[in-house]
Amino acid sequence: MKKLITLLLMVLSLQMFGQCFQKISASNNFTIAIKADGTLWGWGNNADGQCGDGTNSTRIVPTQIGTSGNWGSFDTGDFHTIAIKANGTLWAWGNNRFGQLGDGTNTNRNVPTQIGTANNWKSVDGGWNHTVAIKMDGTLWAWGYNDSGQLGEGTYINKNVPTQIGTSVNWGSVAAGAFHTIALKTDGTLWAWGANPGRFGNGTNTNSLVPIQIGTDTNWKNVSTGLGHTIALKTDGTLWAWGDNDTGQLGDGTNTDRNVPTQIVSITNWKSVDVGDMHTIAIKTDGSLWTWGRNNSTQLGDGTNINKNVPTHIESATNWQYVAGGGNHSFAIKTDGSLWAWGNGYLLGDGTSNASNVPKAIVCPTSVLAVDDFEVTNEMKIYPNPIKDILNFSFDAAITTVSIYNLLGQEVIVKSLNANEGTIDVSNLSSGTYFVKVYADNLVRTLKVIKK
Repeated sequence: MKKLITLLLMVLSLQMFGQCFQKISASNNFTIAIKADGTLWGWGNNADGQCGDGTNSTRIVPTQIGTSGNWGSFDTGDFHTIAIKANGTLWAWGNNRFGQLGDGTNTNRNVPTQIGTANNWKSVDGGWNHTVAIKMDGTLWAWGYNDSGQLGEGTYINKNVPTQIGTSVNWGSVAAGAFHTIALKTDGTLWAWGANPGRFGNGTNTNSLVPIQIGTDTNWKNVSTGLGHTIALKTDGTLWAWGDNDTGQLGDGTNTDRNVPTQIVSITNWKSVDVGDMHTIAIKTDGSLWTWGRNNSTQLGDGTNINKNVPTHIESATNWQYVAGGGNHSFAIKTDGSLWAWGNGYLLGDGTSNASNVPKAIVCPTSVLAVDDFEVTNEMKIYPNPIKDILNFSFDAAITTVSIYNLLGQEVIVKSLNANEGTIDVSNLSSGTYFVKVYADNLVRTLKVIKK
């Protein structure tokens, strides 16, 4: 009987907490997250409609944004949200005072609003009041507030529609700060623009209205920037930081600001990192969780409210896979999809306004799903669904390319062909939800499939 009770408790725990969220983005006052079924959820401050649920009411539990289950990449700004659907279209909502939504107006939106008609958006990042994004062709685009040149298009003029930055077609990822922007190219080089009180990492305090290269290294892997500090990971697993350091957010053992990349402890097993306004969260390759920086609202999760200027081990679990830092709160997702939160109370999503100085599990909400019009369209078929090993597809015109993306927007399989039908072996994919993008006859169609 004892074993049966234990098993039932495990099942109940899995239903309540596990196999739930896949990705999360935390602003300083609200949070957006995506579930494994492709639905999008928001909670926290909603005065400008940034939670996207059609109201302006504060939410203390995850609240579903519409009924669509085809959301992919997304990010939060200070009071706005930008998201990309699996079909490559761009959507925005929240505060729009400076045109940061990109819909050609300065009107706030409290529901997802499509931005333009392009369907080739790849990734997006929200800053304080500006937005930057990359298209699938590697071009870089920006819009919103531009008082410090943070858009990178050579002026101080705000833009309320996506505006291309330069002519390069090899942008890989981008991170928007408060008044500056940091980006990586696919060749591993690092670039920055906007306000530069030591935040570019190039050893100067000189601003720039256009992207300028930072150093000569070509092994940068990803980058994340907060209000005034930047943390970047190299391909060799080393972690580097620069910018403001008054609360120890750089993690180098001091509270001294740095205007060049400074290595954070001499180890090479860092896996991923994200920053809050003035604190940092990271995961090592062994799955352990580490935090440092400001801790006035217990956003480090170490059981105290004392700032830390070196990486501090949080909890004993070794199955952490995703982290997100907010203003005064933090989130992390384990490999089982369970979501954990700590820091400022009403932002955690647990239904209370109580702060937590250690990670606490957030109950997995129940989705309401509608049938999206992209699942079967113009006689394009993908079957069976759910799929186990072999995915079949057909169309009434020649299919040129089929790409499969996971819920993080990462391409996991691509196949080229020139035929009206074909197959793809998906047996090596993990169970979960995927989006299949089919290119045919100058058309792009995206369909959702479930891998058993």
